[in-house]
Amino acid sequence: MTFTLTSYASSSKPIPILLQKVFGLGKKNSIQLCRSMGLHEGMSPKMSSKFILDSLQERLETSLGNSLGAPLINRIHLNKERLIKISSYRGFRHHRGLPARGQRTRTNARTCRKKK
Repeated sequence: MTFTLTSYASSSKPIPILLQKVFGLGKKNSIQLCRSMGLHEGMSPKMSSKFILDSLQERLETSLGNSLGAPLINRIHLNKERLIKISSYRGFRHHRGLPARGQRTRTNARTCRKKK
């Protein structure tokens, strides 16, 4: 994982807010991670020591390493490519840039088509 918490050490934002910048970590998981480490939700990296940030980084890498950041993006891309390769309906919809999960396309076709 390329995300490092020490790069945000001078930030005044709370640690759960900074953790949400990692692709794959939302509000619930970041708060849960801070609670499991015994950190207050309003604690900023300025108020914590380097040891706490390093242990939080280590916990992120060991528990959620392959499902965060670049590996997660790569896995999503490979899943879409697999669906296209096996010629499934969802793969066809992904290939055409259309919604793949049954959304309406007559009026709100902007659900999936964002590139144009």
